[in-house]
Amino acid sequence: MTRLLRLDASIRRDVDGVESRAGNAGDRAMMTLLTINRVYYLIGFVVMLLVVMTLRGSRQPQTFYHGTVLVSVRWDLPVR
Repeated sequence: MTRLLRLDASIRRDVDGVESRAGNAGDRAMMTLLTINRVYYLIGFVVMLLVVMTLRGSRQPQTFYHGTVLVSVRWDLPVR
């Protein structure tokens, strides 16, 4: 029984130590360079650039069709 009490006290000490360290980390503002919204906008920009490049290339007759498909994909999947 005393062994269990010592183990319980040891676990509580460890948990209290983790909580106090976590509290100190929470005071600082978390800085992220790349958020998920910025990733979505970056992907959207790359797709629209691809659309423009596809529509401008007139060597193949299917480029207009491919560009319209990419535009429709962009309109069907709005970024919020």
